[in-house]
Amino acid sequence: MKIDMQFYLNLPLCNLDVINSKNLHYKIDNGNLLTINNGKKENVLCKLPANYLYEVRENKLYFKLEREIKRNYDKHQFKKLHGTYISLINSAIIGFEKDYARTLLLFGSGYRAAYNEKEKSFVFQFGSSVSNLKLKYNDINIKLENNGTVIHVSGHNKHNVHAEAARIYLLKPKNVYKGHGIRYSHIPFKAKVIKKKS
Repeated sequence: MKIDMQFYLNLPLCNLDVINSKNLHYKIDNGNLLTINNGKKENVLCKLPANYLYEVRENKLYFKLEREIKRNYDKHQFKKLHGTYISLINSAIIGFEKDYARTLLLFGSGYRAAYNEKEKSFVFQFGSSVSNLKLKYNDINIKLENNGTVIHVSGHNKHNVHAEAARIYLLKPKNVYKGHGIRYSHIPFKAKVIKKKS
């Protein structure tokens, strides 16, 4: 199958309607470090691949190879990276427009959480046991509701929000039979039926 590389060489990394947002500005520092800014907060998105040339024209981001692609393997890698960075940049843009969020629920007698904003750390009480957890990322917002049994995790970085929510969830994954533990609010829970001895 013949690949028309001219189609890819000047292809924008992002959806044009999204990247043309008047509230967002894009710049590339140190050759290939992409930063997105909306005047209030700035996000160094990622280090773009080193074998490409990047340019911002009319607030649109374009990229092309520094050299002609000859090997089929390089063409395949180029196509894969193109889609990957489209996804990363679009996720960052969406995060600036509206924060990503995950909500976790604590179920169980004596299950609750307390959060120290200054130290960026949690204290979880699971019945008679206590667990501590310090946030790994500084750009995360935490809000507790219902006496510490509902935890809202939000932020403009999709990866950090989901990673932090996963760290909390893994402290006490739900019991599949009784439901005790930590659950994601967007995932329905259906308890497994305990097999009765015949």
